[in-house]
Amino acid sequence: MRAPHGGLTRRQALPLLLAGGAALGGIVGCQPARLVRRDPSRRLVLRINTYNSAAYAPLLLMRERRLLEEALPGLAVEWKSIPSAQAVHQALQDGGLDIAAGPPTAFLLAREAGLPVRIVGGLAALPCAVVGRTGLRSLSALRPGDRVAVPEEASLESAVLQLAALRELGDARALDANMVFRPSLDVLPDLKQGGEISAHVATTPYLELELEGTGPERLVDSRELFGGLPTTALVYAQPTIREQSMPLLETFTQALADAARLAAGDPFGSARLLTDLEELRLPPERLGDILARSGWQPGVRVAGVTRIAELWRSTDRLKRTSAAWSELAFAGVQGD
Repeated sequence: MRAPHGGLTRRQALPLLLAGGAALGGIVGCQPARLVRRDPSRRLVLRINTYNSAAYAPLLLMRERRLLEEALPGLAVEWKSIPSAQAVHQALQDGGLDIAAGPPTAFLLAREAGLPVRIVGGLAALPCAVVGRTGLRSLSALRPGDRVAVPEEASLESAVLQLAALRELGDARALDANMVFRPSLDVLPDLKQGGEISAHVATTPYLELELEGTGPERLVDSRELFGGLPTTALVYAQPTIREQSMPLLETFTQALADAARLAAGDPFGSARLLTDLEELRLPPERLGDILARSGWQPGVRVAGVTRIAELWRSTDRLKRTSAAWSELAFAGVQGD
């Protein structure tokens, strides 16, 4: 029997599950909170975190269609909502999480903090740009008191702003004093109505909504800074998952690739899985149209991580984390 969505058949998957279980037998006995464990029904459990936004659509689709459970009968998947990167990394370290999802900046900071994580694969690349208020034509026109909004200090958007400052102003940290941390949902009406925010580093769908009609303008696009769309979200894990259960990791990677293809082929279906945009009152059909037109790219290939690592090493944000792709990703992962 052929597996759905191009995944493994049950006949192919069962030996992998048995092999993974055998390899884990001794580990489970002495480290019950590590990697995979048996729940009360004696099934193997894999723990993954995710978020309900466009960058994580492949994981949301994987969860909805139970792609991992279809590929590995007997596997139970726990999907966790963990709000902060720090909490995600603590869960990885403590064994409460096996595979982490987050922006590339969170991954790099986990490594800098001493967690030996490596990239498993990409999730999606979203358009991202610095958007200026009406009348602002360039970053050089910003004054010392002008505010430039990003979601948080360790976000992909903050790295994009520093790269834009490096290119436009010759100093990656030239706008650090202008940086303020605001949720994109709050910045959208402020920028459109001429409030206190002078510029915003926005990703899809906020980017498209801010640029609709007249008013705010795109100042710098991330494609110009990275030579293409940078990966907005990726998945990563500690080396123990590969060392102790390679079949399980390979099955996850295949399911992720299948989910990314399905998401890319159906932006309207993907939009219906997203719930974090409810406060925008954006109908799924409208969001699906934005995703389809924006250039949103679900996929496992990773782009832009080494560029951010190089930037942060040059500004001393990273001191012991390498920018070499071979040290950041598991062998065989496509990317930088």
